[in-house]
Amino acid sequence: MANEIVPLKTGMVNCYLIKAGDGFILVDTGISLSRAVLDRELEKNGCVPGKLKLIIMTHGDIDHSGNALYLSRKFSVKTAMNMNDAPMVESGKMLMDRGSKSLTRKIFQFSLFRLPKFKKVIDGFERFIPDVRLEDGFSLADYGVDAKIVLIPGHTPGSLGVHMADGDFIAGDTLNNNKKPVISPIVHNAAQLKDSIEKIKALGIKTVYPGHGRPFQAGELFK
Repeated sequence: MANEIVPLKTGMVNCYLIKAGDGFILVDTGISLSRAVLDRELEKNGCVPGKLKLIIMTHGDIDHSGNALYLSRKFSVKTAMNMNDAPMVESGKMLMDRGSKSLTRKIFQFSLFRLPKFKKVIDGFERFIPDVRLEDGFSLADYGVDAKIVLIPGHTPGSLGVHMADGDFIAGDTLNNNKKPVISPIVHNAAQLKDSIEKIKALGIKTVYPGHGRPFQAGELFK
């Protein structure tokens, strides 16, 4: 079965629709501030109630899970993620200690989450309990997509990617392309991230669909 990845224009974070037969899978959901934009993008691409089959979060950060409960209710569809990140969305504690004390993470958290609008978003996060447990090798065939889940912890404990049969790869924040293709500088566990990068390399992927920035060819990062 041939499946297409459709990037949605939602601002600061990338959300992706995967065409799944006569419906769709949504990967990542943005923050509540982008809700109206996301609604328009979904409708524009034909993703209306009755057409969405599953909502996948590549990880638990608020910019990827912020609209999960809202969309789950609107479309009457289940949410899915790796359970290692479930405590984040179940508690709403996005600044919980994930094992990293790196200067990069401290600066990022201090500068971003002290902004009034983001503090409001965090305080108003709609907590939820994920419906579907995604493990390494989980097949999306039952949802009409020829793809498998690849666990790639490091950025967060439960970070994952979606590996399409044609070689495309939705990477979440493990790989980004704001200015150029890079491995995430925000690290929960450096050893895990290093292993995850080697795991991604071994997949032989072609096009990377990152959590932030434009899609890029894997060869631009992995020489």
